[in-house]
Amino acid sequence: MLILEEIKKGEGKKLEFKRELPSGEAVAKTLIAFSNTGGGKLMIGVEDDGEIIGIDTSKYLELRDKISNYISDLIAPIIIPNIYTVNYQNRVILVIEVFRGNMPPYHLRSLGIEKGTYLRIGARNKPADIFAVDELERQKRHTTFDDEINYEYDINSLNLKVLENEFNIYGIPYSIEKLKNLRFIREENKVLLPTNALIILLGLMPFQSVQCSRFKGNNMEVFIDKKEFSGTLFEQLNSIIGFLKTHLFNRAEVIDIRRRERFEIPIPLLREIVVNALIHRDYTTNRSNIKVAVYDDRIEFISPGSLPFGLTVEEIILGGRSEARNPNLANVFRYLHIMEQWGSGIQKVIDVATKIGLDTPEVSDIGSMVGVRFPRPDEERREKIFVSEMPIWTINGHITDDEGRVILNLPEAPKIESSNTAKEITSLDDLDGEGSVESSNIVKEVTSLDDLKEYSYYIPQITKILNSREIVTNQIFVKELGISQSLAAEILAELTKQCILERFGKGRATHYKLKEKII
Repeated sequence: MLILEEIKKGEGKKLEFKRELPSGEAVAKTLIAFSNTGGGKLMIGVEDDGEIIGIDTSKYLELRDKISNYISDLIAPIIIPNIYTVNYQNRVILVIEVFRGNMPPYHLRSLGIEKGTYLRIGARNKPADIFAVDELERQKRHTTFDDEINYEYDINSLNLKVLENEFNIYGIPYSIEKLKNLRFIREENKVLLPTNALIILLGLMPFQSVQCSRFKGNNMEVFIDKKEFSGTLFEQLNSIIGFLKTHLFNRAEVIDIRRRERFEIPIPLLREIVVNALIHRDYTTNRSNIKVAVYDDRIEFISPGSLPFGLTVEEIILGGRSEARNPNLANVFRYLHIMEQWGSGIQKVIDVATKIGLDTPEVSDIGSMVGVRFPRPDEERREKIFVSEMPIWTINGHITDDEGRVILNLPEAPKIESSNTAKEITSLDDLDGEGSVESSNIVKEVTSLDDLKEYSYYIPQITKILNSREIVTNQIFVKELGISQSLAAEILAELTKQCILERFGKGRATHYKLKEKII
């Protein structure tokens, strides 16, 4: 029986039990909290521990009229509940069910919006603070915080180069028009203005840093390491992953000439959790930062803000329901293939963790915070993970590297032609600056990749890569040659030194192109 299954789960975000009908204000607060959050059921005739005692059925009509009067007299705007009874083993439960309202903030008439608005946090009704009330007002207007214009910043004062670099890394065209389409810039009275999404992405909001800690043992008494990271969301993501890699057990092995670094918890799983924390946190609050804590037995991630729009932990674990607190941020991270489609990331992490023998990560909605607790494996299980085969990790259908970063196909090289026929390049001797075969014009100071004697094993693969791409990066060499980042950097440096490649960009935006002439 469905009602019995609900009762067995106990009180929570969408369910409350009462032995008998409480006071009008108590009923009103619960129905207000349900309507402002994700809907819910108030069951009369059920003890706090779930024991079904039922109501006096002779008083059903009286109780229904009382409930209707409570709602009309005490709550604004008006709530339309569904009031009905359920019979279980000759015991009747009175159910008052309300759904998430479309005219929030719902509140007590006597106290007004500022003091009389309530939210459902876990199994309790909590007064909404000013930030929560503002968010409810946005919901009524069908908008979000990250979509609102931020008037504190002049668009010309912002360093948008970091965004251009990120787009370039993934081979995606960048333009101001693209930022407008992504709702990072809006136009008002013919003036371009940044939205909160852009300010968040650039790391300029208050309390936007991330606190990372490594504790000795399984409690917070003794610090081993503590760091605080700020900067753009991209920089914060990379810094957090770097911190985690520093404090996790790992093993580097050479398998079939390929060097692979394995961690006790695969980095793609941790990366997905970090991305979710950065994208879905509540940026309207200025009271807390994201926190990452590494203990001997677990890793904990804490993100400010309860689950949005009545979303429950069960719905996150099962996947499928899509509710983004910051949809514009989520869109750009999906656009750049950094995060999964909405509603699938955590479920995927849990599935992969189970397949490779890790304990299941635990998700919790702890009041004004959302937490993920990822148990670390013991030594025996860790050894098995080091030698096990990690399932192929993809993001929106794109295969990633060992750290969960998508390596997208960059633009192909220009079509290679000689006179009227196409010809496959068999060595660098065949290339001129335009990508066509003109052997008589080749400058042959460096005749082929055979000059790279130290890396001779990789010469055929390097030739193939340079034949098929206009642009190459360190990550492309890592992926296609199956080598470490440091070895890829050495080979690219040698190719640059010998004037075969020319380097462009800095940091993660670094990429290489064939020079106009092979010299």
